[in-house]
Amino acid sequence: MKVYLDDEPFGPEHASFGPALAAGVDEAQKRGRIVIRAVLDGRELGSKELDQPTAAGIDGSELHMETRPPRDVVLEAIADAQALLATLGDAQREAARAIQAGQVSEGVAGLGEVVSSWQAVQTVVEDSLRILQIPFTSLHLAEGPAQDWASSLSANLTELKRSLEIQDWSALADVLAYDLDEHPNRCDLVLQAIADAATGDQG
Repeated sequence: MKVYLDDEPFGPEHASFGPALAAGVDEAQKRGRIVIRAVLDGRELGSKELDQPTAAGIDGSELHMETRPPRDVVLEAIADAQALLATLGDAQREAARAIQAGQVSEGVAGLGEVVSSWQAVQTVVEDSLRILQIPFTSLHLAEGPAQDWASSLSANLTELKRSLEIQDWSALADVLAYDLDEHPNRCDLVLQAIADAATGDQG
């Protein structure tokens, strides 16, 4: 299997997909870059195939990998997450108002967007810290460690799920309207702290 990094041939051919992928990832890291996309014989590979290359049973002749500097990847992901946060507060409040007004079905319907948005943002935070090799414990907000915010968010989302499961609509509305209300702003500060660390601008 031939390996290409950013359309340039790299190294010797490999007998199978796993070693070919590993060689490309290793070389990208040596160049200070990370693999963001892999295409095998014209087919883009999914995350499961990339995470378990030896178990996927993949075969082909040409593996093309696209790379980018880690900082660029992180900053782009953070910008997308911050755009998501800009609308998340309104989505939470709208769902809370609907439930408080007795329009439970309408309010619950909006929870899908709220939960999926928080999952996406949490993934960006975790992935960004992993890519930049920054421990979460090193991030601090004005009110304290960023890890305290993460723990608070996790507890509030757990309560959100519990309230929904037992159909405690009053508690569900309270979580949305009050407990989660400040989290988008705090999370934006966490993301900005990560972005500052990525660019070396840490005040």
